[in-house]
Amino acid sequence: MMTDRALGSLLLAGNTIFFIYYVLWIGVMPFVDESHFTQVLFLPREYGLLLAALVMTTAVGIGMTVGSLHTIWRTGYVPPPPAAAAATSGEVDVVGVVHRGSGDENLQPTG
Repeated sequence: MMTDRALGSLLLAGNTIFFIYYVLWIGVMPFVDESHFTQVLFLPREYGLLLAALVMTTAVGIGMTVGSLHTIWRTGYVPPPPAAAAATSGEVDVVGVVHRGSGDENLQPTG
């Protein structure tokens, strides 16, 4: 089994190599002549941009999901009862809010 330090060093080296390769691929190779021998080491730039878009979209989606689930679990959110159960005790509008009474009893005189 690898130690944490060895695993961390391996991951850091891998990420550094990938970062350098990506920067060369997207940032430098567009300025190198198409017939240069180094062009065969890199895929077309469109794939690099697609890779960046997919990684960012996935990261944002996972981040939003984790953040939402964390908020739900931390606040102890309990979903409201279904609209059918609430309809027996009052009037339910389109979004599932139960209204009891006309609401006139809560009005205060102004003036």
